[in-house]
Amino acid sequence: MIQRVQTLFLLVATILSALVVFVPISEMMLPNGDVAKLYSTGLKNLNSSEVLYQTFPILILGLATSLLSLITIFIYQRRTIQMRLCVYNILLLLFMAILFAYYYFDIRNKLEVQMHSFSYTLVIPLVNIILIFQAFRAIRRDDLLIKSYDRLR
Repeated sequence: MIQRVQTLFLLVATILSALVVFVPISEMMLPNGDVAKLYSTGLKNLNSSEVLYQTFPILILGLATSLLSLITIFIYQRRTIQMRLCVYNILLLLFMAILFAYYYFDIRNKLEVQMHSFSYTLVIPLVNIILIFQAFRAIRRDDLLIKSYDRLR
């Protein structure tokens, strides 16, 4: 049942979650004039290539949500477990969005950032929440359809 619409939603969510791991979240100008980029692993100074601040929980959550979406695709025979994994994935994505805000404000206050710009990576958790919710609805619709067929027999 790989051809279902929820598979497409979950596949796009998997790809977007994997992008969080590799694409910078924000670019910041430090007080000494250096430019630093915030990745899921930490804040890296582009001039000296040193890590100024560690953000490994974002990396772990990005990998976990990507893996969870991928696993959800392949357990299509167990719809109740699939729906539960969708809910858990949404909770992890909400936590990731909160971590983005926490690390951004913490870095801005500690390093006294002068200028900053955000990447599209910042909205990926919110887009993933919408995609996974749509997948949840489609899985639930399939489950209700199967149960209605069982009642008719």
